[in-house]
Amino acid sequence: MIYTWSMTTVTAALPVRMPRAGDEGRNATFTRLVRAFAEALTDDDLDRLADVSPEVVAHAIVDALPDVDTGALEEALGPFYDTAGLRRRLKITRQALASRVAAGSLLAIPDETGRLLYPTFQFRAGTAEVLPGVGEIVRAVTEAGADHLTCAMWLTALDPRLGQPPIEGLRHGGGDTVLRNLRADLDRWFHQ
Repeated sequence: MIYTWSMTTVTAALPVRMPRAGDEGRNATFTRLVRAFAEALTDDDLDRLADVSPEVVAHAIVDALPDVDTGALEEALGPFYDTAGLRRRLKITRQALASRVAAGSLLAIPDETGRLLYPTFQFRAGTAEVLPGVGEIVRAVTEAGADHLTCAMWLTALDPRLGQPPIEGLRHGGGDTVLRNLRADLDRWFHQ
């Protein structure tokens, strides 16, 4: 079946409640969301989506949304997935997710209640794939005796040697340099 994509198709397929009359804040958010999606679609995207149900695309978009608003922690480190949201995204069990955290292949930060939060910056944009190098960074930090929060803060702070935060270095293929810088920092922090 071939689908005809239009603003009406997009808005009809989104699995969210339409804002009620008088709910200007939600209405504005909804309008910005739909417009941004429509503007982001290229002709190639539309060609690829010709055989895809709008409902499938809408659900995929909603599944990719970060799940948690954590106030100051989010302001410092960006949006997070909670355990349920990341399990849905990765399509794995709670135990498998806990194993990945224990193995150091995934960054998890406890909030003030002890609930684990997973920073979205550690994933490739729009995917559930952890950026190459994140696991090595997490393991190096924890082996040195620091926690995941320290790791997250280091990954997102400006590194003057790189001219950008280390997470951006990983995102752009500079894993070896990022890891070398981390080891130098860990040596300075823990062996002075």
